[in-house]
This record gives sequence, C-alpha cells and structure tokens, in this order.
Amino acid sequence: MRFIPLLLVFSLFAQDDVGAPPKSGTTGSIGTVTLNGQVYNQLSIRPEIPIGKLGVGLDIYLYFNDEGMYWDSWDFSSGGSAYKTIIDKIYYLRWGQPGDNLYFMAGALPSVTLGQGILVNNYANIMEYPQVRQVGLNLQWGALPRLMTLVGPARAKEICLLGEKMSSDQALDWGLVSRLAEPGQSVDVALGLAQRCATNPPIASAMVKEAVNAIAGALHKVGSYADADQSRLSGTNQTAAAARRRFADKK
Repeated sequence: MRFIPLLLVFSLFAQDDVGAPPKSGTTGSIGTVTLNGQVYNQLSIRPEIPIGKLGVGLDIYLYFNDEGMYWDSWDFSSGGSAYKTIIDKIYYLRWGQPGDNLYFMAGALPSVTLGQGILVNNYANIMEYPQVRQVGLNLQWGALPRLMTLVGPARAKEICLLGEKMSSDQALDWGLVSRLAEPGQSVDVALGLAQRCATNPPIASAMVKEAVNAIAGALHKVGSYADADQSRLSGTNQTAAAARRRFADKK
C-alpha cells in the first residue's frame, strides 16, 4: 500500500518559545549524554547566525569524561568526514519570523505550541538529542485554514488531533490530494499536468487560478491574522513556563 507522510504543517497558532527563538541569539546547555554505551559530560553553545531572513542555528559542543575528549564528532581527516562534521553542527534552519507571510523552522524544534496549547503544548523533537536526531518542520502561513478548505472542519480536526499516518487512497478520497502517482513517478505526472496547462491561454489561466484562490481562501485571513500574537502568548504563559521547567528537571 502506498502512503504519504503528513508533516506537522498545521501550526496556525504555533511557534515562538525560548527554546526556538524567533530572533537571532545564543543559548547553551550543560549536561550528560550517552554515546556508544559511555557517559560523557556535555558542554554546548548554540548561536544563531542571521543572514538576511535566513537564520542558521548551530550546535557547537564538546563531549568529555575521565578518559578524555570525544573527538569522533570533530573529524576533518577527509572531505567526507569534514562534510559530516559540519552538517552535524547545524541545529536548525529558520526563514523569516513568526507573523511573516512565510516563516518556517526545520531541524531541532525545542518547543512548538499549536492552538494555544489545546492541540499541542510545547512539543519538542529533541527529547533524545543528541543520541537520536529528528528533523521537524515548523511552518506558519495559515496552513490550518487551507487544510479546512481542502477536507472540511471535521476531518481537519481528526488530522491535527490524531496525527495518524494516512494512505494515499484515503488522502485522495478526503480531497487532500487531487490525484495519485506510482512510486517514483510523481515528478513526471506533475510535469505532464504543467505541460497541458501551459497550452492554455495564459491570461485566462491566471484569471481562473486567482478567482478560485480568492473564493476558497476568502476567510483564511480571519483565522490567521493573529498568528504571531497567539504564538507568543501560548509560548510565554505560566503553563508553558512550568512545562519547560518540568522538562528541564527530567534531563
């Protein structure tokens, strides 16, 4: 059976937390990690380097114990090893700021809140970091209104609340996708559709697309105009702060 992944893009009321700063800054950590069955002390500094709207979060760390330093993560002995060492130090990539028309974070997500904590409250994908590294996406551009337009409010709630894997046939039946392709053929199918559309009069095509988008998304702004304010509120209230303290106490 073919499956399609459902990324966590339904973050209408998401983002903004001290663990994932929307502004450039530097954080750090001190603790212990277990690597290859051995316990090491960890000293880490995590600066963010802003390049225009792009923010590159780094994790510059050292592991050491009574036997000395752990140098395997700082291997520049060959081109391949140097590449892995550099990629390993990228903590996250960020584009834009919460409230921008296009904002996302990819990589480490220390804290994500959806629906003012009702859907997701301070989700993190770094519980087992650095032993287990997961890549998450945190997007904010009115995804929930778009999802509701595609599948309706009841199914949108089911997708967001349950987060279950969905088969491609179910996605087609629900209207989340418009057609299916065999494995490895999605690009060819998309190019075929694009070529067929390219034969239409360009002005008429543009008018049809704009009219459909305008009608389908007429109320999208109503549901997402306060994204940034709700993000900051849900990430900085007392409940969120208490959850972060509980998480820190467990580390």
